[in-house]
Amino acid sequence: MPENTARTAWETALAEHVAREYAANPIPTHHTLSPIETFQGQTIGHTVVAWWNRYRYPLLEEREVLRESFGIESDPAMILLSEGPGLVALNTIFKKPSPNTFFLTPESFDSFLEDHPDETHRWHVVFLCAFTPDLEPRVLSLAEAKYPLAEREQYWVHHETTALAPLFVRGCQHLWKLSGEEMILLEEAFYTWIS
Repeated sequence: MPENTARTAWETALAEHVAREYAANPIPTHHTLSPIETFQGQTIGHTVVAWWNRYRYPLLEEREVLRESFGIESDPAMILLSEGPGLVALNTIFKKPSPNTFFLTPESFDSFLEDHPDETHRWHVVFLCAFTPDLEPRVLSLAEAKYPLAEREQYWVHHETTALAPLFVRGCQHLWKLSGEEMILLEEAFYTWIS
């Protein structure tokens, strides 16, 4: 199959996957979110807008310079990954996304990639922006050493990861704590990496 045909088939399959996903599992509305989820959605929304307006083009330009070295193509599909509150924010921000911009959960995108692989990011880039209370052991250990929690408090991280090609990934985790009904930022860019 010629390269352009393969790429078009991949993007068409992704668009169909996203449409099926949201037909079966519609994105929640703002009214269904808890106060904490609303806060998380707003934070994710601000982060995505900042990434989209400030960082997307410089990163894509850098990717373009390295295009031949990485064996990737220009004008990749933009894959924005998040969870419930983040999807609500993305649905608000991108009321009518461009044909090559897609937003869905990480699990849904992983499911799509099982049948339509693009391991080298030849046709797509990913921006993941989501909150989770599940800290990796190393991050948890660093958090406990620097920011001990009181009883009934809980750590959360706000992930931001941009994957543009193999060995071309940038990410950070902002450390938060949940105290009662309030999310408190403990440290911005608490844990970062570049490959």
